[in-house]
Amino acid sequence: MVAAADFLAEAQAAVADKRGDIMKRELFTKRLRLRMPKYDDLNELHKLFSNPSLNLFNPDGPHIDIEESRKYLEYWIYYDWEEQDLGYYILETKEDLEFIGHTGLAMRNLSGKNILNLAYRIEEAFQGRGLVKEACEKVFEEYEKFYDKFPILIHTKRQNAPSIGVAKSLGFNYNKNFDNNPDKDDISFFNISNAESDRYL
Repeated sequence: MVAAADFLAEAQAAVADKRGDIMKRELFTKRLRLRMPKYDDLNELHKLFSNPSLNLFNPDGPHIDIEESRKYLEYWIYYDWEEQDLGYYILETKEDLEFIGHTGLAMRNLSGKNILNLAYRIEEAFQGRGLVKEACEKVFEEYEKFYDKFPILIHTKRQNAPSIGVAKSLGFNYNKNFDNNPDKDDISFFNISNAESDRYL
């Protein structure tokens, strides 16, 4: 049986060797570095996903076991980045490469249609500085080059005021027709008009 570390190392090597890459594996903003995740990020990601206050609205809840976070990381690297050529980035400070959290776009399914899910989660110490918006806007620059035929979705809970605030600051539109889909209190914001999201989905 291949060890998890070997499995992910092989996946990363396969991605690095591919030609004709789509989304860039590394991006920079004024304050941030965004890069493809790697196996060494597991401990930091687990701290992020096991923090109860940062996962109040995570449908999977705070991760109790590091193996839960490992499964997320494997999926991001092996499926999203290798198979789909895009995925969630690790966020670091540009100056000293301190871990902040993650954001990015990943191909998911809603109502039987492919759609790009925008996700973001950052450490509490870095919240309230506009870093999520800054990172997302950089990701959108790449998205517009290659994936703009797919709508972008922000899927959150009605009670998640910080996430809703980010969605609104990015100019996304709330569509009530997708309330409680698939779970109670789920709400959806799109980067296209309500009429367009209704037609697409």
